[in-house]
Amino acid sequence: MFFHSDSSIDGSLLQGLELSWHKSRNKGHYNKNVDFFWVHWEVGNKDINKVKLHVECPKAAVDEVLNDLKKRIVADFLSPHFQVTAEQHDLHFKVGSRVKLEHQERFKCTSPFHIVLGEAQNTGDASQNIEKVDAILGDKVRAVIQHHQAELNQLFSQHT
Repeated sequence: MFFHSDSSIDGSLLQGLELSWHKSRNKGHYNKNVDFFWVHWEVGNKDINKVKLHVECPKAAVDEVLNDLKKRIVADFLSPHFQVTAEQHDLHFKVGSRVKLEHQERFKCTSPFHIVLGEAQNTGDASQNIEKVDAILGDKVRAVIQHHQAELNQLFSQHT
């Protein structure tokens, strides 16, 4: 797993991802709101025990094709398998933010779910908390991404 430090309105954060989970073309980026598709775990420094799954791409008004793909992937992440697996490992599963279709269209970032680590599970370290959640749910996340990999590859091989 690769870790990347970043910042947001809420402060600094750490992202955990596999490099194949971040796609871009034509030098696209989140900050430019064009030509990117990202999936990653995220932990904010203000709430280190909350590990969020993020799916990010341009708003629908900018790129309807990528945004439609985001909606399908988010729907897969909202399947009961994630919650059941989390709860089997004594993790507290919560549906995330901006999961309504109109919110997915209007915003770049959707967090399908997040895991809140209890006091005994929280390592106090953002990367270790991400790794702990990924060890339990990562194979399911990878399976969802793999299910859509051909379409992602096609969309991101069209341009350099």
